Amino acid sequence: MAKGDLPVLVGVGQSLSQWDGTSGADGAPSPLSLMVDASRAALSDSGADLSKAIDTIAVVRIFEDSVGGAPHPHGHNTNLPGTLARDIGAAPDTLIYETVGGQSPQALVNEMAARIHAGDADCVLISGSEANRASKGARRNNVEINWADGADVDYEDRGMGPMMLSLISMACSKTPSPPAKAIHAASTARPWPNSSSPSLLLLQRTRILNSRRNARLSFFRHRPRRTTNMLIRS
Repeated sequence: MAKGDLPVLVGVGQSLSQWDGTSGADGAPSPLSLMVDASRAALSDSGADLSKAIDTIAVVRIFEDSVGGAPHPHGHNTNLPGTLARDIGAAPDTLIYETVGGQSPQALVNEMAARIHAGDADCVLISGSEANRASKGARRNNVEINWADGADVDYEDRGMGPMMLSLISMACSKTPSPPAKAIHAASTARPWPNSSSPSLLLLQRTRILNSRRNARLSFFRHRPRRTTNMLIRS
């Protein structure tokens, strides 16, 4: 790691599933399985074997963990960053579970790029997924699926984050506003056409970089609501 390194996107990947529970439990995705598939696709797209080079993994918080007291109808993965690292064969020093917010994929891109530039990271994977379609399909068709998992490694859980509006602001408003958690729940409760997890892979400027990947980075920046996986390396 060297201070001043330029972070560059070098690979992308995406995993989609249209499983809806109508054909039984076989092939049912989970947030973890979608992230694993997308991350492997990003690693393959990089053209290099980078899984062992990853020193940081940051995961976008999933819907079930974004609302206080929300149920986990298919079991709880208590360490998404750790289980993702395990399943792709990575051993990063830093694991992060991001705070609530639709802006979090882009915020993580900015943060991890800054870490690389500062010399604090060398190769970073940013990951995220939602399997809401699968969850709804399983419950609708009475299909049992199991997302419960965990990993015995430490990670930074950034929690729910601050409220966007204070209680005083809401009390003084002519039109009372719902609390931040309710706002987030309303904004993310829309139906999803697929269970999906896109992936991006970033490295310092090398011969792997090309205009096609630059175009994909631009595409990602203009789609901030999509969940994302990303690797950054100095």
